[in-house]
Amino acid sequence: MTGRSTSKDSGKFIMIVYIALILYSISVVVFYFIGILIGFLIFLILISLISFYFSINKSKELKIKQEVSKIDRELEALENIYVKLNEKITNFS
Repeated sequence: MTGRSTSKDSGKFIMIVYIALILYSISVVVFYFIGILIGFLIFLILISLISFYFSINKSKELKIKQEVSKIDRELEALENIYVKLNEKITNFS
């Protein structure tokens, strides 16, 4: 034996390298899509946690705005009652 590689040995080596490159390419694509899915899930979890936090801890300005709008609706209702009573009084006299 002279230690030279035969064409049969180099063909096996080329096939092993070719299969390794194909497996590497497939794994890169698979892990890429797994990373996208995991990132999207983390994004959804963070968004839901942030919205849950703000639904529990409403800011003072938002609470004040809600109270002012509630008072505005009540005043509008009272104004409508006044207008209706005024019409009845003018029709009565």
